[in-house]
Amino acid sequence: ASDCPCDQRIFGSNSYWFCDTRFKTWTKARDWCDDRNYTLVTVNSSEEQIWLKQIIREDSGVTWNEPYWTGLNDRDAERNASRSGWVWESGEDYSYQAWSSRYGGQPDVWIRDEDCVEINLWNDAYESDWNDSECSNEKTYICEASP
Repeated sequence: ASDCPCDQRIFGSNSYWFCDTRFKTWTKARDWCDDRNYTLVTVNSSEEQIWLKQIIREDSGVTWNEPYWTGLNDRDAERNASRSGWVWESGEDYSYQAWSSRYGGQPDVWIRDEDCVEINLWNDAYESDWNDSECSNEKTYICEASP
């Protein structure tokens, strides 16, 4: 898209936009993706998780080592520190998990309502680094679309 400040990458048959030049709240990032027929990224497997981390950490075309919003959230039903019951904005099943074990394990609701999930906050293992964060924080984000 001509108004896309994002770097496109392909994994399997899906298209991903790594939007790393404009920081947005979770809701604004979701809406920006939705307006372009994409959704905030849904991570369905360890292969996809590791690929995303490789792009974020190793691809010189993408801003290195920023935290990125994903579509995972508990905005409608607070889960607190529970790892069950979270939902993907895309509506896909929440079966794969890659929560960080940092600070006693995520999610932890460290500050008020941490209802949205980011990837790559810390320099953790590629396969386990999700963190719950306040949705009002501005971050980079990843949009995903299937063919």
